[in-house]
Amino acid sequence: MVPLRDVSPEAAAATYQAIQGIRFEPMGIESEGLAVYSRYLTSNATKCPASVAVLDPSGAVVALSLFFAGAYSSDGLTGAVKQHREMALSLGREAAKLAPDEKLVEAVFGGCLPAHQGKGLLPWMERVGGRAARAAGLVRSWSWTLNPLMLKAQGNGDKRIALLISMAEMVLKLPASVVNWSVLPVMSAAGVLPREYVTKVIPASRYPIAQRAGPKTDIVIAVMPFKFEGGSTAGPETIREEKALRADTAAKIPQAKL
Repeated sequence: MVPLRDVSPEAAAATYQAIQGIRFEPMGIESEGLAVYSRYLTSNATKCPASVAVLDPSGAVVALSLFFAGAYSSDGLTGAVKQHREMALSLGREAAKLAPDEKLVEAVFGGCLPAHQGKGLLPWMERVGGRAARAAGLVRSWSWTLNPLMLKAQGNGDKRIALLISMAEMVLKLPASVVNWSVLPVMSAAGVLPREYVTKVIPASRYPIAQRAGPKTDIVIAVMPFKFEGGSTAGPETIREEKALRADTAAKIPQAKL
């Protein structure tokens, strides 16, 4: 795990493109446009301390967690890529209204190459990046998605998020105004929506580029805290080994307090 700024810009952009390429195709972002956008996103993300990368033993980039410390403009971008970035900027302005007194960091992307999925790299990046963000005085980030299942990556085992995900598909079939003014406040009061999350639904119909992605739900934006301020920054394999050692010791010495 290393800060993104310590990674080759070309390597970071290539990994982002390899992970996200298939998701951008329905929006008409592919080939050279995707390459330009990948470089734009990864280069701007190096300016935020929360952005990190995971390298394999050979030094290749296998996972990325990208954050923007500012609202970087779409200058220099064209076509569908420019539309996508301008949509993100518009959504960022909506997120700022949810926390007007805070400096929010934009959570741009978190993901792994297919061969490295399911190995605990996402929560590891969240812990390390979150600690770096907190150390820099950054408290909360915002993100958006057309796929509410992406909340799972932020939930990291939180049962409330699991329940929220199970309800999301049904809830997001309702008009955005109904969700925002009726459903979300009730879910927050009932503890289904974690109190530290501030969420709003934005009609996807506002953004032609979003509608190109296919018949999905409206857009969910969320403001959330950086987590694991005091959590371990050890890698997933180390954590598993430590847990196994504690369990083995506890089994051999039942009275031991570990």
